[in-house]
Amino acid sequence: MAELLFEIWECKEEGSFECSMISEQADRLRKNTNPNSVLLSTFSASSYLESGQKNYDFHEYGDYDLGPVPNQFYSEEDALEQQEYLKVRVDWK
Repeated sequence: MAELLFEIWECKEEGSFECSMISEQADRLRKNTNPNSVLLSTFSASSYLESGQKNYDFHEYGDYDLGPVPNQFYSEEDALEQQEYLKVRVDWK
């Protein structure tokens, strides 16, 4: 079972939080929409449910519910893609 890295960011100016899988797309979006965001936490997860629950645990929101969306596990391909990106990732903080 593959695990991916996720980050929780806060933009105090916007009063918002972002939790996303580390990826080039997430970094670009954050840089363009909330360039003053601050990294609060990093964690790993192997599924949608686990990543959502870890985000909820960080914020003390209680139990995370996927609703009608089935839980999906991340693939080895997803993990390899992320590992390749991490090798060249620019400091986005």
